Amino acid sequence: MPVCVDLSELLHTPGHAIPYDVSVPCGPELELPCTSPVEGHVTFTNTGNVLVVMGRVTTTLRLSCGRCLEPVDVDLDVPVEEEFIVAHGEITDLADGDTGFAEPALQALIKGNLLNVTELVRQAIVLEEPGEIVCRDDCKGLCPHCGRNLNEGTCSCVPDDDSPFSALAQLQKQMTDN
Repeated sequence: MPVCVDLSELLHTPGHAIPYDVSVPCGPELELPCTSPVEGHVTFTNTGNVLVVMGRVTTTLRLSCGRCLEPVDVDLDVPVEEEFIVAHGEITDLADGDTGFAEPALQALIKGNLLNVTELVRQAIVLEEPGEIVCRDDCKGLCPHCGRNLNEGTCSCVPDDDSPFSALAQLQKQMTDN
């Protein structure tokens, strides 16, 4: 069940702000591999013609190492920043001039004067999700031939000497041996 905030009163009172403590449980609505609830604080401010949403949330995501595919817990501290155009006490569009409420992701944010906080923080976290992470700096990854996790030991695969990089590998071996 998404967490929603009714902004009806705020949208009719320019110059006012509402602080809001965010607490969104990990669940299917988030569509994220989180291991802890999304917690934080945002403030909704009606400037008269723009509703400004500003704050921060934290959570932990369980992602896969980019080298060995083992699970890695990543702590995130994410800014939440969004602006909506307000006209006649209603939210009419995003303030940045994007495609408007015709896009399904934007329609998921606003239903009447209810703002879907779950979707708001989900979008913020997706934007801040790290591209490639590693379980540790010296992660050896997977063997390209058999798929064994090389952090757990070597495999019995024979190196491919036909590779265009085999000469470089031999040079590197010579340099480390000397």
